[in-house]
Amino acid sequence: MIIKNINTSKKITFFLFLTFFFVGIFTFKDYGITI
Repeated sequence: MIIKNINTSKKITFFLFLTFFFVGIFTFKDYGITI
């Protein structure tokens, strides 16, 4: 159960990171900022 919970939290963290990453990319594109 502990390993399962750790894997689930890692997946949640990974998806949150991806979400913020893509939101940041689209936001930068909207404002015309190049990374």
